[in-house]
Amino acid sequence: MKAKPKVTRKRTSQKRAKTFTGAHALLLFPSGEDHKATLDLMRRFSAAVRYAYNRLLEGQTRENLKRQDGPLCFFSRLNTRHADDAVLKAQAVLDSARERGEDPRKVAFGGRKLFETLKRGHLSGKPLKELKREWREKRQGTLYSRGDKTKGGNLNLRLLVKEGALWLRINLGNGSYAHALVKTSHPNLNALLKVFPWRGSNQRVYASLPYNVELSLKDGKVYATFTWLLRTLEILLRLERPFLVNVNLPLKPKGFLWTRQSVRAYEGVVIPGEDPMGRPFYWFASRPLKEVEEGTDRWAVAQGFVSATPLRLDLTDETRLQPTLAHD
Repeated sequence: MKAKPKVTRKRTSQKRAKTFTGAHALLLFPSGEDHKATLDLMRRFSAAVRYAYNRLLEGQTRENLKRQDGPLCFFSRLNTRHADDAVLKAQAVLDSARERGEDPRKVAFGGRKLFETLKRGHLSGKPLKELKREWREKRQGTLYSRGDKTKGGNLNLRLLVKEGALWLRINLGNGSYAHALVKTSHPNLNALLKVFPWRGSNQRVYASLPYNVELSLKDGKVYATFTWLLRTLEILLRLERPFLVNVNLPLKPKGFLWTRQSVRAYEGVVIPGEDPMGRPFYWFASRPLKEVEEGTDRWAVAQGFVSATPLRLDLTDETRLQPTLAHD
């Protein structure tokens, strides 16, 4: 009898280009009380994410859910910042489910695969105990805090340097804090701490640049993942006098390059459209020429670089487009 060929599931979404970078670390708690308090906060935050997810499905808004007198703050005993981050985390799960074409009502917090395995009930003894522990850690062991430059880099999960060691200060939401030693040899840690004299002291911890932090629980240990926006994109977003930049992202960026636009053969067709903010724009239909010149956006992406190309014409500015359209 011939073996049946493996059925592979097609991915419904392409792999996204990397716009964030980060580091992963183990957290060591000198104080047992701090460790216990952090686990309790992670449990309450995880419950708040599940609650917020269900309310978002019902059509409730982020503004209502994060209110100080709302259920997230009251029942989960979270500060408003923790509550807001729980809503953002829930929204990310919801968006991900919709992007994959899955029914958002069937999302299983803790993992669908683990849930189905536990539901079958075919395990017993130590394997069942281990599976239940893993399920519980995934379902109850999350804490997320987004970065904010106006809040010292991160309000609720802040990195501090004490006597040459890196610590994480965890806001417990009741006016008190827990402290954990950050243990990692990840190479990206330099981007958080290392001093670059020729660039100025612009490392994140000292300059209070924003970084996101997410805590997770595995095998009874607490881990932290630190992520931050790529430096070049930060600069683009902070320009006092912004200009239009065409950014192209390869699947696995290895660097960044300012580029010029590659030569294109225009088809003489103008296609009207609308951007996400509802503003009309016009796209000049074109096809790239076969030759790819060094220094152009196409060349940079082909080499694995993020390319940023300043644009000379704002395709959302109808007043400047009218002469062009009239000429055509």
